[in-house]
Amino acid sequence: MRSDPLPVPVRPVTETRTPFPTIVVGTDGSDSAERALDHVVRLARRTDAEVVVAHVYRRPRHPDAARELGSSLLRDAVARYGEGVACRAALREGNAAETLIDVAREETAPLIAIGNRGLGGRRVSIGTVPNRVAHGAGNSVLIVQTIHDMPSDPYRRILIATDGSPTAARAVDTGLALAGAVDAPILLLHVGDARRGDEVLSRVLHDHQGATDLDPQTVEGDPAGRIVEVAEAEGCDLVVVGNRGMTGARRFTGSVPSRVAHRAPGHVLVVKTT
Repeated sequence: MRSDPLPVPVRPVTETRTPFPTIVVGTDGSDSAERALDHVVRLARRTDAEVVVAHVYRRPRHPDAARELGSSLLRDAVARYGEGVACRAALREGNAAETLIDVAREETAPLIAIGNRGLGGRRVSIGTVPNRVAHGAGNSVLIVQTIHDMPSDPYRRILIATDGSPTAARAVDTGLALAGAVDAPILLLHVGDARRGDEVLSRVLHDHQGATDLDPQTVEGDPAGRIVEVAEAEGCDLVVVGNRGMTGARRFTGSVPSRVAHRAPGHVLVVKTT
């Protein structure tokens, strides 16, 4: 694997108000990737996060040309956004999904962001690269909705799903911290039995008594399907779920986080909890 450093400006981050002080975002210059990058930059401006823009290329017949093309793409991206946010570039050779994960590990970045069409402009939702990143990453993954137009502000309302498990509690903590950083109201959702839902949501409200604009709701039905339906009905443009069930290909395919990521009308944050 080859790494090619680029001389790009860096603005130091002076304050951390987010669970994601560094965000790695992948780009290949496609429309989907550009939309994802734009969203991440707007999020970073609200949270004082640093953005690492990564471009990954496979070894072609003419590697020098591929590196130069990637360097040009990244320089253009940093030039567009470098004034308003701490932004730098990472150019790598290798497999797109695996290499993005490697970059995040090298940068000790707690979050990888990628458009839901996937690198290469795939039109399936979610694309192959986002699917593999969400499955294999050792950190949280933000799957940015790039197929449909979304509001310009990062998030109008955030849905955080919980089943009361310890892993879900960690996802709730992260979602609440992010909502506080961007000043977004929260819909806290439990899918299941009403009595169990009251217990779960009461515990969250007790543990987070300082949280404001928090609307607890319980609905019955299929967890993934109901999360997606409620998010759409309630105007939530970000859904936060834990990654439980995303370890192993078979469980990933059928897991609640995976099904939500494939079907949600907006952005999906899959929080690393296991």
